[in-house]
Amino acid sequence: MSLARSAVHGAMWTVATSLLARLIGLGGTIVIAHYLTPTMVGEVNAAAILIATGDLLTNFGLGNYYIVKGDRSADVAFHMSLYSTVLGLVGFGVAWLLTDFVSEHFNFPTMGQYMPGLIGAWLIRRTTALPNKLLARDMRFGRIGIASTCGELVFVGTSIVLAFQDFGGHALVWGNVAQAIAEFVVTASGVPLAAWLKPHKLSWARTKDMFRFGTPLGLTGLIGYVSSSWDRMIYSYFFGAQLAGLFHYGAKLASIPAAQVGEQIADVLLPSMSQLPPSSRPRALIRSTALMGILLFPLALGLAAVADSLVHAIFPEKWHGTAPLVTILCAISLFQPISRTVGAFLISQERTRTMVVLQIIKTIALVAGMALFSLLGPLWICAGVAFSYAVHSLAGSGVCVSRYQVPIGGFLRSFLQPLLACVPMVAAVLGVRYGLRAIDIHSPVISLLVEIVAGAVVYVPSAFVCAPSIARDFVQVLSNAVKRSSPAPSDDGQSSDADQ
Repeated sequence: MSLARSAVHGAMWTVATSLLARLIGLGGTIVIAHYLTPTMVGEVNAAAILIATGDLLTNFGLGNYYIVKGDRSADVAFHMSLYSTVLGLVGFGVAWLLTDFVSEHFNFPTMGQYMPGLIGAWLIRRTTALPNKLLARDMRFGRIGIASTCGELVFVGTSIVLAFQDFGGHALVWGNVAQAIAEFVVTASGVPLAAWLKPHKLSWARTKDMFRFGTPLGLTGLIGYVSSSWDRMIYSYFFGAQLAGLFHYGAKLASIPAAQVGEQIADVLLPSMSQLPPSSRPRALIRSTALMGILLFPLALGLAAVADSLVHAIFPEKWHGTAPLVTILCAISLFQPISRTVGAFLISQERTRTMVVLQIIKTIALVAGMALFSLLGPLWICAGVAFSYAVHSLAGSGVCVSRYQVPIGGFLRSFLQPLLACVPMVAAVLGVRYGLRAIDIHSPVISLLVEIVAGAVVYVPSAFVCAPSIARDFVQVLSNAVKRSSPAPSDDGQSSDADQ
């Protein structure tokens, strides 16, 4: 299979399974919201953020070393497995020691009770990451996607059952444990144990090369996580755990386009872009940004436009305050496609230290933006979060244009044309909503369905008018991927074994 075909096929698998997993997760979120309070959700989420921070603190980019620079020898995989396991235990120990400090200073008084179970879940996830990277290196994204979907199913089922049994926030904790186990079983069963656990003599040269390459990536991941998740902690610092729970659900809904679709495409971009010749990467960057924009922008802006109807249709009244938060936070998805394609490009160029600097800039912008906008109240502090993503995207784009001769005109068109195509769509959605209210139809479910249909009907022709070349390219890529994914018929009209 060619590199282009593998990349597109992988993207289809990851996006499709991610969307399925997100739909499952969204359904579970809706049900669980009826049993848990915003304060419970805020407390559990705070514990998870602290543990994930400890995990990333000791990540050191070892998995990305295997994808980008490593060969398929068991020597590389064993080094990655050993160091990842030992360092992971250190990271979780640090998180445990910081529990009381975070609980006191960020207004999460009961988060400590959730730490032991969640640490167990993250230990399993840390182990799962090892065979996961081996699958990614071989571009076997199908199994990765299936593992994610199975994990989401198990999480939702476990959490709903336990929430119904009045486990409170612990329903989410044990849901995480069950999810981690399911993902490990599906992922590890696709990779021989010897490929990542067979002992090999440790090499000092290999160790130095791994940490030299990976440390900047590890710092990038850590700082990136802080800038994308610690906004919940900052929000609670200013407004308390209850509003932080609303903010968490708002951010979770708003992240669906960027995190659950864009992130999966980005997972395919890194290994595929790394295998391109350097001269082809600037063009690939522009094309990837344009294709992600034509797909993600209507999802993001469409979600922002229908947020009020969506939240009122699917959540109980105690969660209705999430709606305006979703509308503002969806602005994040306008900038994340650029950040992700730029990130894959810079890593393929081995500019890992540049990635660290960009994430530091983003984190500074997040703290400053949230502190400034907090003066306007709990709603507008969300604008500070969107501000940090905008700064990060602009800074990364500037590096690519100035240092790698990425054509600025083509780069701007790859962003602005898909964005312009969304304007008529948003206008149609808002027009439908206010039109329904004018004729005294106030059902949020009816409004949501009509708004979605109106937006979709308007966006498709708008995309071909405002971004014709990008829209045609997207259709062509999708069409080719579907054709390549279909098995060729054998002489007797049945699919041959080789094709299957």
